[in-house]
Amino acid sequence: GQALTGALMIGVAGASLPVAGAVAFGVGCATGISAGALSEWTVDGIMDKMKLRRDREIEMSSKVQEKETGDEVAAILDSMCKIIEDGMQ
Repeated sequence: GQALTGALMIGVAGASLPVAGAVAFGVGCATGISAGALSEWTVDGIMDKMKLRRDREIEMSSKVQEKETGDEVAAILDSMCKIIEDGMQ
């Protein structure tokens, strides 16, 4: 970008070398800042999606563990009720 800008300024616009260099430097700075901002925005978006996915996986895992624990408690209570019923007969 900078080399092309400098060449156009000198060749087409007839600018002096210092002016063409200054304009090319400005274009390089603007391009670098824009690329950096776009990169940061992209990385932030990816990290947010990864965190959301991880949070969902943790939530699903917790729900599965709660269900398994609930099923175990229900099975124990059923066994206890059967023992009590058998003892009453």
